[in-house]
Amino acid sequence: MDSFEAYWAGLSPSDFAQETPSQPEHLEQTAQELVAEATRLQHPTEGEFAVRIWEWSNNNAVPCSVAARTMRLARYQPFCGYPLTRLTKQ
Repeated sequence: MDSFEAYWAGLSPSDFAQETPSQPEHLEQTAQELVAEATRLQHPTEGEFAVRIWEWSNNNAVPCSVAARTMRLARYQPFCGYPLTRLTKQ
């Protein structure tokens, strides 16, 4: 995310510039934990958890395919910004 996107999200780049280990097994474990937590919290679109999953899915260390799949499994539209957008039931 560049500074323009961060500005519109109300964040500074340092708010989301966290190191995320890029080992595939760690990414998959984190993805599963995020999906479970989203379900447990009933898929919030704002707040602490929503920021956490949004930051993780937009981290350069997380491949786009993994981030998009995780967001869909957590019932969010991938890469639609913050606040998050829930997937509609079909």
